[in-house]
Amino acid sequence: MRRWLGIARALGLVVAGIAVALLLIEGGLRAMPQYLPRGAQVSLGLFRAVITENSTREKDPTLAYKMKPNTNVLIEGHPDYRYHVKTYLNFPDAGFRGNVVPRPLVGVALGDSFTFGQGVEAEEAWPEMLSQLAGRNFANLGVIGHGPPQYTSVLKRYGLPLGPKIVLYAIYPHNDLADAVHFVRWQQEGIPYHKPLLARARFLATHSRLYQLLRRPKVWEAIADPRALAFDVPSPMSAGMEDIAWETMQHALLSAKQLTQQGGATLVLLLVPTKRQSYSLSLMIPWDDEPTRHLLHLCEASRLRCLDLAPRFQEQALAGEQPYFRIDGHWNAAGHRLAARTIYEYLVSQRLLGGTSGELRTRLHPLH
Repeated sequence: MRRWLGIARALGLVVAGIAVALLLIEGGLRAMPQYLPRGAQVSLGLFRAVITENSTREKDPTLAYKMKPNTNVLIEGHPDYRYHVKTYLNFPDAGFRGNVVPRPLVGVALGDSFTFGQGVEAEEAWPEMLSQLAGRNFANLGVIGHGPPQYTSVLKRYGLPLGPKIVLYAIYPHNDLADAVHFVRWQQEGIPYHKPLLARARFLATHSRLYQLLRRPKVWEAIADPRALAFDVPSPMSAGMEDIAWETMQHALLSAKQLTQQGGATLVLLLVPTKRQSYSLSLMIPWDDEPTRHLLHLCEASRLRCLDLAPRFQEQALAGEQPYFRIDGHWNAAGHRLAARTIYEYLVSQRLLGGTSGELRTRLHPLH
């Protein structure tokens, strides 16, 4: 008996010693984060940003998740940006960025983080900048992480009841294919739409700096190239999954077209280029544009209005401009401004917005 008590006492001392050591390490990480290697600081900052962003979401039986209404939080910790997530357009059960300034509504903007404006303030996101150019609002209904099936569901559930005349449907081809597969698997198999960062050990993931470093020790290390492209490569899919992705995306697009026509509005598909695609010409790097070609062919075959934003972004990159964040793959404020102007020019040229060419020039280059 004494032997077992001795063993138990020794084990207790070992466990207590380990616990004290872990607490000391945790305390040191919190008290002196500035002495950590740059990569570790970036990882901790990113974890903090993702945790705060996740707090703005809640589960939804149709959309997988949606934004909480009446949200107003500050996202910070990312090495490239610090911005607010505020839902100006609040439905009883969901929130959207909407528009900052009240104006007559002419359209809605659907999409993921590129439409939402991840990394920039609401005033800098392209739907709000486009609204400024048009003098009428394009309500921002973008949700970070959503894909085509959700875009169409958001259109039906929230967008069309607003009575838009124009529906802007922003597709990020390479990422949205994977999102389409995730959504199908979520619907059919109950697999989480996105593998949640905090799915396991939620308390530790939220509160422990040590756990965060051990979980993601090499995430987003500092990269020398200011136009870092290392994290802009889509994950490969098997042939079977790729077929499901295209089928799901096509169904979502054609359903959106039908819903839009029934609502008396015009659907415009926007093709959002990746960072690598935009810099491919200026950096002389190879780029497989097959997803974009596939979507352009679908637009032609289905008589969908389609605007490919890649040429304008490639043109700006060749001119030495940087419309993307330094490390992150999203547009910065300059990128959103370029997207807004390109979309505005297209809408005017297609006579979807009123205004003469002289008014167009004045709005794009206001007189001082």
